[in-house]
Amino acid sequence: FQDFFRIELMLRESVGLGELELIEDDMAITDAVRDARATDVLEVVPGGLTGSVGRGYTKGTDLSGGQWQTVSLARCVMRRHPLLQILDEPAAALDAAAEHALFERFGSSAEVAARERGGATVLISHRFSTVLMADTIAVLAGGQLRERGSHRQLMLNDSLYAELFRLQSRAYHY
Repeated sequence: FQDFFRIELMLRESVGLGELELIEDDMAITDAVRDARATDVLEVVPGGLTGSVGRGYTKGTDLSGGQWQTVSLARCVMRRHPLLQILDEPAAALDAAAEHALFERFGSSAEVAARERGGATVLISHRFSTVLMADTIAVLAGGQLRERGSHRQLMLNDSLYAELFRLQSRAYHY
């Protein structure tokens, strides 16, 4: 999501491409938009789901970076039962409230996918607060795997992860 696609079509298509079988299902698309906290996009695009987004091909509505990111998230939410989700800095352009809601949604989705279908979620993040829910954290540095374990294990190791976690958490203790 750090480098998400801006699919400049009708809003319905831009979101619905996440699950082609549901691209004409207004209820499924509206639910995905709501779950991704992108309802403000529905309000600013004339015609709602049938309105165009972007100006590359039509005179559609130009969205902000955060709005484009929530449309991309809605596209991801369309896929209700993924076996593999890869989220690369999914909250990069979101405010704190939207980020919190996003991680609650994907956290519960990841748990269900793992429990019911053996699915896996890979979350790539530089924000240590976002990886606390992970079963396993992999720390990469210099293109190599430096550490791997739960948050608790990595904090007990008192190595790179613990150092960086403490560095980031200092900003919250003033």
